[in-house]
Amino acid sequence: HFGERLSVANQFLPDFLGFKNHGGDPALPASLSAAVIGGVLRRELGYQGIVMTDDLRMGAIARSWSPPEAGLLAVKAGADMLLVLGTPNNYRGIVDAVKKAVLAGEIPEKRLDKSVRRILNLKKKAELLTMPLQAEIRNP
Repeated sequence: HFGERLSVANQFLPDFLGFKNHGGDPALPASLSAAVIGGVLRRELGYQGIVMTDDLRMGAIARSWSPPEAGLLAVKAGADMLLVLGTPNNYRGIVDAVKKAVLAGEIPEKRLDKSVRRILNLKKKAELLTMPLQAEIRNP
């Protein structure tokens, strides 16, 4: 049992069990990999909790992708929350890139809705939501 949330690392996993079975690209770290997040975690292991990336400005990512590119890959891979340390300028480009991808149809709005539901449901369990908002949360 994994719990309600877990963080995926910015590690490369070319020989990870199940990775190749899900079409994994060995050039992508786990935090940007649909094979790891959507394939191994969600489908193979049945994990339904929140998936959060490691800091997208760390070396394994920053050497190859800009924060907006990394953020977009992470969301497309199935990450629910993106960790980007520092000032608001460090994440504004990511927000813009994700908005643009949703508007262009690259990321279905339903995909983001699932992440929002997972996050709100966890907040509800932790009693961090107000009553009117709790009533509006519906599971998919």
